[in-house]
Amino acid sequence: MKYWIADIFERNGEFEYTTPIRFIAETQEDANKIHLYHVGTWYGEDHMEWNDNDGCYWNDYIAVSEGRITEIDEHTFNTLRNHGSLPDMTPKKSEDFEDWLKRDAKIKEKENN
Repeated sequence: MKYWIADIFERNGEFEYTTPIRFIAETQEDANKIHLYHVGTWYGEDHMEWNDNDGCYWNDYIAVSEGRITEIDEHTFNTLRNHGSLPDMTPKKSEDFEDWLKRDAKIKEKENN
């Protein structure tokens, strides 16, 4: 297993802020998928809408996109557990994010056609 910390970037009018998250994934590809899953469901799956022109998800007037992602060591991952603002956001099952990614890809494909 590999350990990751990633940023979720939000723009709310003229305000911009970044929220770090941490999770476990076996590969870089899985880490990217989990990162995208959290970005696309940040305000709840039913409240996010993809905008291809902006290249981000929108929740009403708040734009949400992926920030940086970095592999970290296990010790750092476990140490960050002591910070309440960095909970472990590892999905319980890969199906949880894989199903969402498939639905998201279909929505993006429809928008491009």
